[in-house]
Amino acid sequence: MVLTMLLFLGATIMITLLVSMGGFKHAASLTEVQMRDVRRWTLVARVLTALAQGLSKVSVALLVLRFAGRIVVWRRLFLYACIASTLLLSVLHGILIYVQCNPVRALWETVPRARCWEPTVINNFAVFLGSWNVLVDIALAIVPVSLVWSLQLNTRKKVGLSVVLGAGVLAAGCAALRTYYLSTLTKLTDLTWGSFPVVAWTGAEIFLLIVCGSIPALKPLCDSIFGLKQSTAACITDEKHLRRIRKTAAVVPNNTFDQDNSEACNESRSKEHDLVKGDSSDIDALYRLDTGPDQTPCSLMHR
Repeated sequence: MVLTMLLFLGATIMITLLVSMGGFKHAASLTEVQMRDVRRWTLVARVLTALAQGLSKVSVALLVLRFAGRIVVWRRLFLYACIASTLLLSVLHGILIYVQCNPVRALWETVPRARCWEPTVINNFAVFLGSWNVLVDIALAIVPVSLVWSLQLNTRKKVGLSVVLGAGVLAAGCAALRTYYLSTLTKLTDLTWGSFPVVAWTGAEIFLLIVCGSIPALKPLCDSIFGLKQSTAACITDEKHLRRIRKTAAVVPNNTFDQDNSEACNESRSKEHDLVKGDSSDIDALYRLDTGPDQTPCSLMHR
């Protein structure tokens, strides 16, 4: 995801430079030098956005694999297929952008006896890639949601996780709009003006995918909105933390604990059982528990 953000940052810088050069204005208002510079840097921005789109989907798919833990084989193979195909098509798109003319500089300036493909070739491939991206975005939104609803969680937690993990549907909508505008580019005579919607929806799609792939960093916000955080008086469930406590803490008799602490632990153990009843070991990572100096793990209370 860090690499995706760097590519997206680079594309944003290129687009900002394009705007300063006169990009996205009517072609009739640009000089020949401006048109040459706009064409040259537009190609760089297209390559950066193509790679950022592919890597953002790869990051989301890897997050789903990590979140899912042990899932059925066909789902895991499906996610790997999405990763491989999306990455391959994105890299291929970036290569085709620059090999469509010989010599390459014929892409942005007039070169005698230059050989170039028909403009529809690269545009049709871009439309195909955009359609594929829509399908992948929808798949990466549906798969984690289906996994969440198969876990033993209460309805509120299921809805909260489904909303966060299913936000990829919005990215699919942006990709669909981008693909629609891409399909109309070959019919336009004013490409600098008509390409703005394509750039805008491409940026929106990548931004939403970055948000979806950054779900672990959004945990505190999700906790406060959807109530995913457990009580601070809950028992410690992290196995490594628990083993460390067992090695260092002395065994304390049961009668040294007051009734309030016992009731808090019993209530937390009940919630914990509801959370991890199924195979949801990776869900536990979303609910790290805090224990203050006056709180003691339930497992030690009953030793």
